[in-house]
Amino acid sequence: MLQYLKQKSFLHALDPRIKLALLILLNVALFATNMLGAISFLLVLIFAFYLLARISPIQGAGELGAVWLFVLLPLLFALLGGEALDAAIRATLRLVTVSMSAVLFIYTTRQRDIASALVFFKVPATLALMLTMAFRFVPVFQDEVQRVQAAQMARGYTRSWLVFPILVPVLHRAFARARALGMSMDARGFEPGRGII
Repeated sequence: MLQYLKQKSFLHALDPRIKLALLILLNVALFATNMLGAISFLLVLIFAFYLLARISPIQGAGELGAVWLFVLLPLLFALLGGEALDAAIRATLRLVTVSMSAVLFIYTTRQRDIASALVFFKVPATLALMLTMAFRFVPVFQDEVQRVQAAQMARGYTRSWLVFPILVPVLHRAFARARALGMSMDARGFEPGRGII
């Protein structure tokens, strides 16, 4: 599940503001350089951070799921369309590094700490709350998809690879959850722009 993993490690204990700053700097450096060696070094650095956090990089890669199709798209276009292979490799490595670093950040930082770090960097508090709630509901939606797939298989529906039959009930439940959350926030007197973090 794409959520905070409780571990005793240096990376988990690190200040979330420092982690967010490092994430931004790493991604800026990643897109500022065009050298394959430098991009590869940054990817190896991310894998080293996974080991430092006592989390398997394979677990992080598994969280990406269907995102891998998007990540490997430049390489696929290069192989099929005769584009420059070195440019495609650089683009693919960049996307892998960005994705893996984002997953590691979520694994090692609590949602409330992410919100506090965003507010520290002058992100509006309402936007910070919205982003942290989005992170919070990712594992919930993963659960919903698995439940819908299991329910459809129990009813004898075998085409579980089709998106539409899964998407409709999952979106229906998502809207119901959003409505309930909005009512709950209104009942607690939430006002946008007020100190919420």
